[in-house]
Amino acid sequence: MPIAVRQKKRNSSESSNGSSPSSSDDEDISSLKFERSIINKTNILTLKDDEDTMGFQAPLPEYDEEPGESDDDRRTLSRVVESSASGIIENDKKRQIEKKKRKRIYFICVSMCKYECVRRAAKRLNFREVSEDDDWNVYWTDTSVGIERVAQMKKWQKINHFPGMSEICRKDSLTRNMSRMVKMFPKEYAFYPKAWCLPADYSDFAKYCSDKKYKTFISKPDVGCQGRGIFLTKNPLKDIKPNDNFVVQVYVNRPFLIDGYKFDLRVYVAVTCCDPFRIFVYKDGLARFTTQHYEEPSNTNCKDIFMHLTNYAIQKRSDDFIRDEDTGTKRRITTINRWLLEHGYDIVKLWAEIDDVITKVLISAHPILKHNYRACFPNHYRGSACFEIIKAFTI
Repeated sequence: MPIAVRQKKRNSSESSNGSSPSSSDDEDISSLKFERSIINKTNILTLKDDEDTMGFQAPLPEYDEEPGESDDDRRTLSRVVESSASGIIENDKKRQIEKKKRKRIYFICVSMCKYECVRRAAKRLNFREVSEDDDWNVYWTDTSVGIERVAQMKKWQKINHFPGMSEICRKDSLTRNMSRMVKMFPKEYAFYPKAWCLPADYSDFAKYCSDKKYKTFISKPDVGCQGRGIFLTKNPLKDIKPNDNFVVQVYVNRPFLIDGYKFDLRVYVAVTCCDPFRIFVYKDGLARFTTQHYEEPSNTNCKDIFMHLTNYAIQKRSDDFIRDEDTGTKRRITTINRWLLEHGYDIVKLWAEIDDVITKVLISAHPILKHNYRACFPNHYRGSACFEIIKAFTI
């Protein structure tokens, strides 16, 4: 279910020379006003300031076509050549039609990609693999890219990362950005549990713990994945030291359960433009379940990772791990949609709220993404030079 984002054209006098972000970034964000409106029964989240309007609206139609293929190409290919002119003219028309029938060849460099699925998808879309030194159309890498790397690109080349997307892909950066937005727009960002980046926020964290003595906290290393180093605690000032490099968040004690098990949704998102945003949300994804029935955290069960953490890398080690797409520990989101419908839940409303969360998270990083992109591509040839598949938003 894609989300289209539109932004009104900026004043021509606005600077786009790639100067570094100033303190006005926060002022720009703080001046935005959240509004909602209904257009053709479509829920639209609109951000407004004195110059811009950014709208996040309902799904765009999905297209299933080859790269480079346009409506004109398809109409031309469907026509039958009818000509009573001379053979020379008719042959010339035939040559023109044959030229349009030929598929355009694109070149992709995947030398820095370890995933075979990317190569299979590229081959299916008629891409040809080339080396980094060749003239590629698309460069696909598994690692994030810096401004220096993308600034060297030619006007017609594209790369699968935005410089600065780590602002929401790293736990510490995401926490700082979202905490800032919570302060600015507490009502709109109420879905985000209170969080701190340690050691920088330790004094605020310690004060909160003293005031809220019965809270449970989840602590994660500021970098890392697959559940490594994550733990729950009901004694935060004892278990977390002032110099620890952690992201700490208030734990959601009463999550929504399916058949008594805790789970989360891994939603895959494609961002094809950052200024203005153009965002697509994949209609399917993964649901990750725990292997132990859920109970509210206590001093005795806090360390039960098979009850509280949904990470696949952790749960697959459990003796109760089940491999089944419909009833197992790792399922498709479509099976969750079906379960919700069967039990009377409104999945249209659910996915509208998921779309809302995704757009607001991306908004939190917009100043950095916009600045970095404009610094690298002040006058790009056509469209966006970058795109990003975010794998994935955890709901």
